[in-house]
Formats: sequence, C-alpha cells, structure tokens
Amino acid sequence: MKLEKEVYIGNVYYTEYRDGKYDLNFNCIVSNSLSEKEKKIFDKLQEKLKVRLTLEVEEPILDEEERKYLSDVIRPFRDRVDCIRKMNNSEGDYITIYLKTDYFCLPYFQKETMYKGLELDKEYTLEDLGL
Repeated sequence: MKLEKEVYIGNVYYTEYRDGKYDLNFNCIVSNSLSEKEKKIFDKLQEKLKVRLTLEVEEPILDEEERKYLSDVIRPFRDRVDCIRKMNNSEGDYITIYLKTDYFCLPYFQKETMYKGLELDKEYTLEDLGL
C-alpha cells in the first residue's frame, strides 16, 4: 500500500553519554491532513526508529591533550614514523616512537596516569591514533 501523504523529518540531533554511546534523535513533523490513525502510526514508527538509531561509538585512543602533544613531537619527521608504542619497566610507563631507521623514547610517567587508551606493547600507526 502506498501512502501519498507528505512527511517531513527535521531537527536531527544526537546525545552523547559518558559511557561512549550516542543517541541519534529526530522530530517527525507530518502533514495536518493525516488522519488520527495515520498520526498514531507515525508516532509509533518514530519511537521505533529512535531505538534502532542508537549508535555505539568507539572512544578515541588518545585524549585531545595527548593527541596534540604527540602530533607536535612528531611534526618534523611524521613521514618517517613507523609506529608508536606504550611500554613500561620498573621506572614507569613511557612512549616509544619508531621511525623507519631509528627510534626514541619520551620521558617516563607514572603508570596508568597518561595514555590510558593505549595498550602496553601494542603498535599503533598514526592513523590508529588520529595523528
């Protein structure tokens, strides 16, 4: 059955929650010429669509301050960066930046105080980190 009534969907917005989930919401405005039954159908449809449009979005690996710092550090030689790793030893955690033919380490920091999104000993590309 084809419904030949005009439907307008507008006011799309999203809500971000602390757990990293987002809700995509919209208001559905329908023509005044719809019957009460049709309006109820659209209201139910809109509610079902709201539930189905709930999205889970991955948290970024680096927070904004970490991303900016690493971006500034690698700027002069970013085209030679192979990967970045978070490592640790008895003195604490540290970041190692591997270049095509060399590597260097950034200063130590207390365990689990910075770069919490990075897994230990995992290699990350610049793309992985949004750099």
